[in-house]
Amino acid sequence: MIGAGLMGHSIAGVCAAAGATVTVHDADTAVLKQVPDRVRRQLDSLGRDQAATERIQLVAIPRSRTPPPTPTW
Repeated sequence: MIGAGLMGHSIAGVCAAAGATVTVHDADTAVLKQVPDRVRRQLDSLGRDQAATERIQLVAIPRSRTPPPTPTW
């Protein structure tokens, strides 16, 4: 999953609850650190097993200091 925001953490939670191992990538480490708690609350509200959060791996994406290339078309 790329992005740990509203949709990213929600999709990660649904996939983990279904038994999948999920890797969540985000450049914002503060947002990334919130994923386990947000998913636990999501699973709790759905009455699902919160152990699914153990199947979620978090990976910080380093921010690039180089701007993307300008299209030449």
